[in-house]
Amino acid sequence: MAPGAERCMYCGDNQGTDIDHHEPMARDPLRTFDWLNHLLACSHCNSHHKRDRFPVDEHGRPLLIDPSVEDPFDHLLLSLSVGEYRALTEKGVQSIEVFGLNRPILARGRQQTFDVVVMCLRQWPDAVSGKACTGRTSWYTSSGSSPAPTSVRPCCGKWSCPARR
Repeated sequence: MAPGAERCMYCGDNQGTDIDHHEPMARDPLRTFDWLNHLLACSHCNSHHKRDRFPVDEHGRPLLIDPSVEDPFDHLLLSLSVGEYRALTEKGVQSIEVFGLNRPILARGRQQTFDVVVMCLRQWPDAVSGKACTGRTSWYTSSGSSPAPTSVRPCCGKWSCPARR
């Protein structure tokens, strides 16, 4: 959550094109023009999932994580191998549900990123030792399965790499 420029403050998708009123205008009209209540969001989180939903506890305190003032990882744990968030608190539970943080496309993207990082870390010793380029790499997914034909990549990225020919 809140990963950077042009990213949704809730799910981290790179389609952050909407301005969300974190606390909906219907709940508190006085916050309509409050700068701190405006967060960049993707249309999925803002229009398809959250809309005017704003759960509160029995004392009226918000149960959604505000990524501009709270550390989301106080409330969420990212399970890297499956790309899904796990709730650590009630705010985590509500945020996962309201924003749809475990949508399949998001979980798949997180899992693929994890797989690429693991692949790079496995190749690091060869890269720093200067071993010759073989033109191919083999890597495994987080589930341990063998690579699909589309998962074979050039091993070094250099123009002289045989895999680029």
